[in-house]
Amino acid sequence: MDKMNASLESCLESIKEKLDVDPFVVQIPIVSSDHFEGVIDLINMKVNIESSFWQFFRKLLGKMSLVMK
Repeated sequence: MDKMNASLESCLESIKEKLDVDPFVVQIPIVSSDHFEGVIDLINMKVNIESSFWQFFRKLLGKMSLVMK
């Protein structure tokens, strides 16, 4: 995911094809207008971000954790 316009789905598919494994996603990148903003940590259910999007994603994760319980 170090290239401009990289896709998480295509990266996962590439790993599957080249290494013959099923990757386990533990972080999801947060991208806004082709700019990396941070990550969502799926293990700890926390957002690591340093931008104005912090409040939005914090609220989103709060709502997600209520649904997952």
